Amino acid sequence: MVENKKELLSICIYGVCAASELKNEPREYGSLRLLEIVERILDYTIHSEDESLIAIREKIRQKQDQAMTDPEAFYDNMSKIMLELVKERKKAVKG
Repeated sequence: MVENKKELLSICIYGVCAASELKNEPREYGSLRLLEIVERILDYTIHSEDESLIAIREKIRQKQDQAMTDPEAFYDNMSKIMLELVKERKKAVKG
């Protein structure tokens, strides 16, 4: 349990630091930092048999550069990924 707490606190610290830096950075960096938090949570919770979550994590990694190069496509892809995560949550609630 101590290791779990350590990792979760690291993610919390990253989130707070990211929030405090937003005032000095381009807007797109905020989206990238939030995705970093999501990736870290997924890395922390995914098991090898969670193929759909692994696929979602990979989509995030593949699409995150669009925040800087093609913001419209980025936000469109994040909306699609959000719906995939909602479906996963519904499956988790039922299971």
